[in-house]
Amino acid sequence: MINGELENKREALGALRKGTESFSAQLKHHAEREENVLFTMMARYIGHENGPIAVMEYEHDEAEKYIEIFLNGTKIMDEGQAEMLASYIVQMYELLTSHFFKEENVLFPMAENLLSAAEKDELEEKICTTGLQ
Repeated sequence: MINGELENKREALGALRKGTESFSAQLKHHAEREENVLFTMMARYIGHENGPIAVMEYEHDEAEKYIEIFLNGTKIMDEGQAEMLASYIVQMYELLTSHFFKEENVLFPMAENLLSAAEKDELEEKICTTGLQ
């Protein structure tokens, strides 16, 4: 591999790492608010151990696992493993694309139907105070 190609890979991997670190912080914040506010309220009606809440929490954990593997693997810029490491970000992207689709089309409509008006007000207040908007 010529030197320019090697430097391009190193720069691309570094840029992906930087973007992933930023995204990871946002994803953790998103997951914490869902798990601590929305899921807690919904679990009163549908339980927590099985069903949509369990699936959503599992997907949060899986996405964080993919990010952690990528970030740990890119602490040392090993261009030989760049494609393999980047594949974890692709897997995370595919998982979260499906996850967010389920939120919009299953979880949020379910919450809309399950929660009372007072609970929805409480949910909005808690979400707004934790920065989820």
